[in-house]
Amino acid sequence: MNRLLIVWILAVLTTLAVAIYQRTSGPTYPLKLKVDDISIKLPRSSSQNVACTISVPGSPNFNNARIIWRYFPGEYSYDTIPMQFQNNYWIGELPTQPPAGKLQYFIELYQDETPYFSSVDRQAIIRYKGEVPTGALVPHIIFMFLASLFSFVALYMIIFKSGNFNRIHQFTVVSLFLGGLVFGPIVQKFAFGAYWTGFPVGMDLTDNKTLIVFLIWLIPFMIKKMEIRRKWIIIAAICMLIINSIPHSTLGSELNRKTNTIETGK
Repeated sequence: MNRLLIVWILAVLTTLAVAIYQRTSGPTYPLKLKVDDISIKLPRSSSQNVACTISVPGSPNFNNARIIWRYFPGEYSYDTIPMQFQNNYWIGELPTQPPAGKLQYFIELYQDETPYFSSVDRQAIIRYKGEVPTGALVPHIIFMFLASLFSFVALYMIIFKSGNFNRIHQFTVVSLFLGGLVFGPIVQKFAFGAYWTGFPVGMDLTDNKTLIVFLIWLIPFMIKKMEIRRKWIIIAAICMLIINSIPHSTLGSELNRKTNTIETGK
């Protein structure tokens, strides 16, 4: 098989693996529960103007279901939402919240008044966000995916000694700039009301890791000696892998209910 083809195949597979891991390990991925043979997903992300629906498949083992919730973070009291049985599902809706507002909740299932199941030991924390236009979100996702893909292509080109890794390095920087530093802030503005919440104005981990990896990818441009530049591209690609392995939205924006301000690093 052609070595350049191997490079692109490995890069695509690596990029997809990292993207799937980042997505499924993040704090916004639904919390999965298993009750007997029933699978339940508790959402951990929702839009502020859309009621977040919690659904539990029906079963003869229980005939009553409730959502127990409270504001998060803080020592707030829990409230109860009775779930209604509709089309063989128990349905309940969490109250909507402003951008970056969070709720902590779990479900309880009963047979009459006898407890059957409770997820109190595995509570979900859901964060609300503003509606992000497709015209901002799609380019952000595409360019960030391409930045990751080109990063691995450059790495494997160096490893397999095949292809123009300098050209791919340029594609990586441009994609990372557009996805992370142009469309990324636009998406964040719509979602949480601020273009940038990383250094030096905040501690948002997503913003900070994007800035760090972008600066690292700029270093090879300043190096003329090809052997050293090659090593720095390898370092930059490894840094991209490490940073992309950090779950998305970790230490992101969070509403402080006491001051009614959005904080980061939470």
